[in-house]
Amino acid sequence: MEISAEARECFKVEFQRVGTTVKYFDSIKELVNRINDLAEAGKLSIEAVNKHQDELSSAITEIAAITEENSAATEEISATIEQEANDNSLMSNLSEILYQKALELKNSMERFKFN
Repeated sequence: MEISAEARECFKVEFQRVGTTVKYFDSIKELVNRINDLAEAGKLSIEAVNKHQDELSSAITEIAAITEENSAATEEISATIEQEANDNSLMSNLSEILYQKALELKNSMERFKFN
């Protein structure tokens, strides 16, 4: 059984079309692989950003806690300084009173002085 020239030509054309289609599918496969690679790279970038975001959030929380502790310590120091100032003022007043009493005692003792 012999194949006609027309059938051979038709087979040849169809064979070329199948080859072209295979090339297109290979190109599509390559593009899909590149898209997958880019998607994976994007995923890794997002994971890195999320990791750094978590680290940054943790650092901010730590800074906030330290700031709160510093604020409490500053308030405590301010209260201590105010108390010290009040105590110093009281001591100054008591010293003045003691000085006045010493002067009174000195004056009283001079009345009993013998010449």
